[in-house]
Amino acid sequence: MGWLKYHISDEGRYFNGKQYEISEAEFILFGAPIDSTSTYRAGSREAPQMIRLASLNVETYSFRTEMDALDLKIHDAGDIPQTPNI
Repeated sequence: MGWLKYHISDEGRYFNGKQYEISEAEFILFGAPIDSTSTYRAGSREAPQMIRLASLNVETYSFRTEMDALDLKIHDAGDIPQTPNI
């Protein structure tokens, strides 16, 4: 992962609870916990972690596509850190 580890946080929670090495992955996900564009109610910064948490409780097999999401090689790179606006 090299330089990427300095720019993305890894809190140990992964999408679907599985983690493939970045070199083996077919898909790479990252979260963008941004609240700075909220005008009324903050909380969207929690969305990436809540999506990861919800992914643990979702049925992964699709009868329509006959695919299981657990068969996808996904690397969850964590969240991009936010810097305060000045």
